[in-house]
Amino acid sequence: IRKLQTAGVDYVVIHCRRRTDKHNGDADWDSGRKIVAAFSSEFIVLNGGISDYDDAIRVMEQTKCHAVMAATGYLRNHRRFSAPSKT
Repeated sequence: IRKLQTAGVDYVVIHCRRRTDKHNGDADWDSGRKIVAAFSSEFIVLNGGISDYDDAIRVMEQTKCHAVMAATGYLRNHRRFSAPSKT
């Protein structure tokens, strides 16, 4: 990530699963949290294992990442990413 900082990147996306896991198993959010803590001055986006809106909020709260990226969960059912109604 240091080399990316020097190159001037705006943000870094970290996928919190091993390549062999693909879309299965739990994401390693503890490792994601450690990366965010180590590079707190950078804009870090975490990905992997985010199936709905609640997962996205939980990951951001637990890891202090700046944003999350979801793919498979969103493609399976995009309505699960709507914020809960405040009524």
